[in-house]
This record gives sequence, C-alpha cells and structure tokens, in this order.
Amino acid sequence: MVRLAFPTDGIGACIGTPHASAARDTVSAVVTPSERTSASEILPPPGAVWIVEDELAAATLAADLCALNDAPAEIYRDTQLFLDALRSQPPPAVLVLDWRLERGLSAPLFMAARHREPSLPVVFWTGSAASALPQMIHADPRARIVDKAQGTEAFERALRWALDLAGVPRPAD
Repeated sequence: MVRLAFPTDGIGACIGTPHASAARDTVSAVVTPSERTSASEILPPPGAVWIVEDELAAATLAADLCALNDAPAEIYRDTQLFLDALRSQPPPAVLVLDWRLERGLSAPLFMAARHREPSLPVVFWTGSAASALPQMIHADPRARIVDKAQGTEAFERALRWALDLAGVPRPAD
C-alpha cells in the first residue's frame, strides 16, 4: 500500500493508493483540518520509505519501485506535511528526496531529516545534475544521488543500498 499526502484544494490531505498495482481512483481516506490535528494521527507502517516529490508521475514511479522491493511507501507532495510527519511520527527506514521541488530546493528538508535522524539513509532522485547538489550531500556517507535520466535500475540500486543500510530485509524470491 502506498499512502499519498498532499493538500486537496487547500482544505486538507489525501491519503490514497496511487501506484499502478493499486486502483488509481481509490482513496482510502480524505482528512480535513477539522478531523486531523497533526500528522501523527496517520502513522506509517514500519520500514516505510518516505518519498518527497511534487511531481505525481515521478512519485508514483518511485512508489512502484519501492513496492517491487517489498518496501511500503509514503508519498509527501507537500513539504509541510513531510516536516510535520518528521516531527511527530516514527522515522522512515529510508528517505527519497527530489532536489528541485516546486517551492524550492530540498536542502532544508535534508538538513531537518539529518538533524532528527543522523543515520537515516537518503536517496536523492533528481532531474538535476549531481554536480548541482551541495558538497554536504556528496560528502554524506548515508546519502546517494541518482539522476532520473539514468532510469529505474539506477534508482532501484540506490533504494536497495538504502534499505540494506537501514536493515530492511530483502524480498523473498
């Protein structure tokens, strides 16, 4: 199951199953501010991969690739919902970040995650050249940068590296 968190017309968050292996028009819950006081009311499954990506197609593909590796995925299309979850929920096993988001770069999200969870494996899956990312990311031994142009195999290798680093078992054959 993949859960999707993003504002819906500015009135709340939508949690759904957007990836190909699920019914695309199925929404498991729509939560409005009057029903939800914090991100902690919707807890992720253990061993989850959190994906911060504002482009739905890329987020859906990343979630599908997580599913192929038996890793539940949480998609955050809104950075504030991600930050709320980071503060109030158990940490994910792996964090996947796009470098260029609609409202800016993901450096502050990376720094917040690294401050909160110093050992959290992070995969930057980005359309930006690796050289465009700051040295702090290149130097971080628990971070990998994957260019989206390299295709899904490169992402899956980085995801598996991160899942192994987090101690998430490989899927049974």
